[in-house]
Amino acid sequence: MLRTLLTTIDFPPKKGGIARYLDRFATYFADRLFVIASPFDTEESSDDQRIYKIEREKLLFDYFRPRWVRTILLLLKKRKKYDQILVSHVLPLGTAARITKIFTKKPYIVIIHGMDVRLAKKSRIKKMLCKNALVNAKLVITNSSALKKEVERDFNLSSAVVSYPCFEKEDLIKKEHQGINLLTVSRLVSRKGHLRTLQALDRLLKEKPELAITYHIVGSGPELQRIQKEVYERKLDGHVVFHNKCSDKELKELYACSDIFVMPVQDHPTDKEGFGMVYQEAAQYGIPSIATKMSGVDEAVLHLETGILIADGDINALKDVLCKLIEDGALRDKLGRNAQKRVKTVFSPEAQLEPLKKFL
Repeated sequence: MLRTLLTTIDFPPKKGGIARYLDRFATYFADRLFVIASPFDTEESSDDQRIYKIEREKLLFDYFRPRWVRTILLLLKKRKKYDQILVSHVLPLGTAARITKIFTKKPYIVIIHGMDVRLAKKSRIKKMLCKNALVNAKLVITNSSALKKEVERDFNLSSAVVSYPCFEKEDLIKKEHQGINLLTVSRLVSRKGHLRTLQALDRLLKEKPELAITYHIVGSGPELQRIQKEVYERKLDGHVVFHNKCSDKELKELYACSDIFVMPVQDHPTDKEGFGMVYQEAAQYGIPSIATKMSGVDEAVLHLETGILIADGDINALKDVLCKLIEDGALRDKLGRNAQKRVKTVFSPEAQLEPLKKFL
């Protein structure tokens, strides 16, 4: 069994899909993997609860350039403790692993999530560094089939494999509540589609003001004030609730009391939704999703099976789908049941992570 070192700048207690993805990865392979992650203000108590070994080290220099040289020095210092390196984000940590391999001859594996390679392709130098890191990797892991095809095409790879985000096989039950609760869980950035949902909700309520709808927005980010302004200008104050700071327990309560998960993301050429773990988190509770019809997302949400996909930016379609799912409880329940069944089978740790054991 190889001793694998996972090194990452994106790890719990930091919020976000990548951090949760890596935590579940490390938990499943706890007997053969240890973690070195960037420090975080509140990591001490949370690290004590993890079943794998974790160390906190600064991976980037504050001022010296390139900043990721600090990771190379750390990997060289720790070289007797591992047989191979596992990194998330091809830039900059993939480059650090590639350079370390020149000195140690130890292989490395790269997990990519989409935005890192898309950003790299915008710069000739970064694209060169990215390709060098990927083609020399022992294995490249992508979080969707769409991303696998993209990197194989653009970087001439033949060793990429797909490993979707995984979830425990637990039955999470929705709670009884009044009215219809819509939910979005994400960073408050423009591509997540909050403004689209507000526009659609505004149109729907003007057509059917009798509908009892509450839209819960969970997350923080640079678009908060703009979203709040949209709520105020559209006079949706009585229908929208913000949860900028939300504990894990509070988030579970919100999922349990929600009827429809809605995140009509923008099909952005660079900052693109590669998959969307939150669609599956909602599915655990039997909640159907409304999402954008685009590569990657269409692997997380199956159209008319576990949710409904709409054209990118089509506000009227979003309004109509919201209305359909709000008024058709039978369809809502059917899609939710299908989503819950799929997440327990297709996205179980055994289904997604067990095939990787031969590489670790």
